[in-house]
Amino acid sequence: MDTMTLFTTSATRSRRATASIVAGMTLAGAAAVGFSAPAQAATVDTWDRLAECESNGTWDINTGNGFYGGVQFTLSSWQAVGGEGYPHQASKAEQIKRAEILQDLQGWGAWPLCSQKLGLTQADAEAGEVDATEAAPVAVERTATVQRQSAADEAAAEQAAAEQAAAEQAAAEQAAAEQAAADQAAAERWAAKQAAAEQAAADKAAAQRAAAAEKAAAQKAAAAEQAVVAEAETIVVKSGDSLWKLANEYEVEGGWTALYEANKGIVSDAAVIYVGQELVLPQA
Repeated sequence: MDTMTLFTTSATRSRRATASIVAGMTLAGAAAVGFSAPAQAATVDTWDRLAECESNGTWDINTGNGFYGGVQFTLSSWQAVGGEGYPHQASKAEQIKRAEILQDLQGWGAWPLCSQKLGLTQADAEAGEVDATEAAPVAVERTATVQRQSAADEAAAEQAAAEQAAAEQAAAEQAAAEQAAADQAAAERWAAKQAAAEQAAADKAAAQRAAAAEKAAAQKAAAAEQAVVAEAETIVVKSGDSLWKLANEYEVEGGWTALYEANKGIVSDAAVIYVGQELVLPQA
């Protein structure tokens, strides 16, 4: 396996944590570092050893897969610690300066595989001296980094809260609309049921009135018929009588035919009547 292959495998595995600074840094974690530059830092030799593991010591390398420079910054982590442009385009001193801020914030865990392989500890991070002229800019950049992250976190939180509030408002409005629709549908069903009940009651009342009227008419007709029968004059058939003879005898208007029609209920054959039958004489 050639040297480039070995470098790529090591760097790819190690730089996972390096890329996480933007997502992993919090105001609380940054505040724990403090806002003044440390009196001590890792030696240049320590950074050279780490760069040898990460990039074969090539400080101006661009691997083409999102990682840059000797200690393999991602662009987001580089910018998060105040770097400008691309890491591999900066000087070795500038890359180490930014790496010091990253190490100060995340520890050697920013380079998990290589720092473990090299056995780097906190003692290595404090083995060198920091020039007083460099300490202040580092502190200012650390402060700026924390402030940028704090502002980003606050903006993200506000955005999330606004989206949550909007979602809750939309859900409340939807629930209200659905409830209103349900209430309207229930009211319409009740109104339809009430109208159907009223129509059924009206139909029943009308049917009852019609039946009562029909019954009254039938009773009236029956009473009238009975009254006519009661008022009608009757005769009793004697031996030798016939409808023709009786019609002539009682001068029935219309003759025997009228007499027959008036007595169809009891005379089935106009030529046959029986002694003792009571016949009704038609009214003139």
